Order: sequence, then C-alpha cells, then structure tokens
Amino acid sequence: MLPLALVLDFMTDLSKKFPVGDLIFAAFMIVFGTSFIVASFSLPPPALEPVGPAAFPQWVSAIQIVLALIVIWRAITGEYKLAKRVEYRKRYDLALVTILLIIAYFSVLQLEWLSFQWATAGFVFFLTASLFDWKYSKLPIALGLALILGLGLKFTFTEILYLDLP
Repeated sequence: MLPLALVLDFMTDLSKKFPVGDLIFAAFMIVFGTSFIVASFSLPPPALEPVGPAAFPQWVSAIQIVLALIVIWRAITGEYKLAKRVEYRKRYDLALVTILLIIAYFSVLQLEWLSFQWATAGFVFFLTASLFDWKYSKLPIALGLALILGLGLKFTFTEILYLDLP
C-alpha cells in the first residue's frame, strides 16, 4: 500500500499539470446537454410555428456540447495556461449601476415608454459604456453592439421565433 503522502503528492502534481476540474465540468455539461436533447424529443409537435418547441433546447444543447468538447480538446492537447492571480479592486459602483440599469430597462418595457428594440439598444449601450468606464475611444464599440443587439434581437424574436414583443 502506498503511503498517503505519496498519493497526495501525486494528485497535487497532476492537478498542476492537467486541468482535472475543467474535464469534470465539461463531461458534466456533455451529459447535461445530451439529456436535454433526449428530453426535447418528447415535446409536442409544432402547432403554428415552423420550427417547433424542441428546436431551441436542441440547438442550445448542441452548442453547449460543442463548447464542452472544445474545453476537453484544449485540456488534452495542453492549449491552456495557468492563470496568474491578478489583484483587482471590488467595483461596487458597477454592480449598483448594473442593477439600476436592469430595473430601468424592465420598467421602460413594462410602462411601454420605448419599443423593445430601442429599450434594448439603450440598455446595452449604457451597460457597455459603464463597463468601459465611459472611455471615449470605446463608445463607438458600445454603440455598435447596442444597435446590433437591439435590432438583431427584435428580428430574431419576431421573424424567426414568432414572438410578440412590447
């Protein structure tokens, strides 16, 4: 029987070189995604929409499985770097701004002050600009992302998923 110290030393050495946690998590995500795909086949056939209710969980689960396989590939081939501990300060101001923006976004939608596309674009712009600390050089990125998400999500929800939006 091996001494406990030798076994623990080997396990510690292995975890430094091989991302065991990533592999366990990726395996869990593959099992989880596969179970969702299997369960989605029991959903009823589509009534009015052409895609059907099973398509969304199937696509999300397929994307989840592909991403988990990428994690496994990177772990096996060694395409990862151990992260260095980075010191940072806690940003309670960003947390507060984010919570207030979420409340404002849902309030604007509930009170129907703006349509979905413009409320979403405003929300994404202000949130992204806040995360960028309102740096002028990054505001065009925030504006572009906001317009793409605001208009793109409206198109996706109304034309592809056939959902009514406020």
